[in-house]
Amino acid sequence: MKKHMKIAVIAGIFLAGMTNGKAQQVADFENLNLAPESYYDGGADHSGTEYATEFFTYQSGGVNFSVNHTDWGGGSNSFGGMAYSNLSDTVTADYTNFSAYANPDNTSTYGIFYPSWEVSDSIAFGETANLQSFKIANHVWTYHYIMGSDGSGNGTFETNDYLTLTVTAFNDVDENIGTLDIALADYTEGNSDVINNWTSVDLSSIENVSYIKFSMSSSDTMCPTYFCMDDLTYTTATGIESNKTSIAVYPNPINDFVNIDNAQGGSYQLVDSYGRVLVSREINENTQRISTAHLASGMYIIQINYQSQQIVKKIIK
Repeated sequence: MKKHMKIAVIAGIFLAGMTNGKAQQVADFENLNLAPESYYDGGADHSGTEYATEFFTYQSGGVNFSVNHTDWGGGSNSFGGMAYSNLSDTVTADYTNFSAYANPDNTSTYGIFYPSWEVSDSIAFGETANLQSFKIANHVWTYHYIMGSDGSGNGTFETNDYLTLTVTAFNDVDENIGTLDIALADYTEGNSDVINNWTSVDLSSIENVSYIKFSMSSSDTMCPTYFCMDDLTYTTATGIESNKTSIAVYPNPINDFVNIDNAQGGSYQLVDSYGRVLVSREINENTQRISTAHLASGMYIIQINYQSQQIVKKIIK
């Protein structure tokens, strides 16, 4: 089921702690300890050669994020997935400015997403989650492009132009359980709306989700397709099943690697679609990275044995 949402502001207060017997969590990026007026896009940890891409993962509020960083040589680099920042420059309109177009007085640490061709486009929850809300903003470059103030001579949205963020939800067996379209800018049907500050969006229609994917679309093929997010709020079930569902396997689809979180001390098997065991290993780290660069495209199974439980996850390459 697909739903479309115009720019929606939530008026309300969410209770902290427990909500209707559920544990509430917030991914707010504040635990990531950035220096003032700085950002992280994987570049600080990039150890590869020129033209090499490396993948990095981090966690906030029980949510697993990933970002990939590519060194293009000659001082040029790029990222995909979810970087994070606390920059507050709302003037500089280009890709080097990792800032949200929002009131600087309300700026703390937040995420910046850029599409990465089905790599680093997923965020995974430790348990089956019911989403509540998050805050979104336009990237500074994106906002100035839409308004025609980025100095490029391009941009300035006109009638029927749009920039849309799509959130696609998946359950723990990788079924698409719904999508939500959110307008970052909407000039259709007589509108002239552009998000110009942090804006809360109701996500309560997204329930029983294991992970979500972000994608961007625009009527203007030159429009910078970034968006900024903060305070992703959700609830999870509590109780005896939490040890099982806290194990996360991501990203999915995979490219060069797949991670297993929260199963240290257990073991895993990587199995192909014919039932052949390709890899069988102990899990020695809280985030166990498995190389999948050598695998052909197709479906695979990761079978995890942890604390007398067996968890089976399907992954796609």
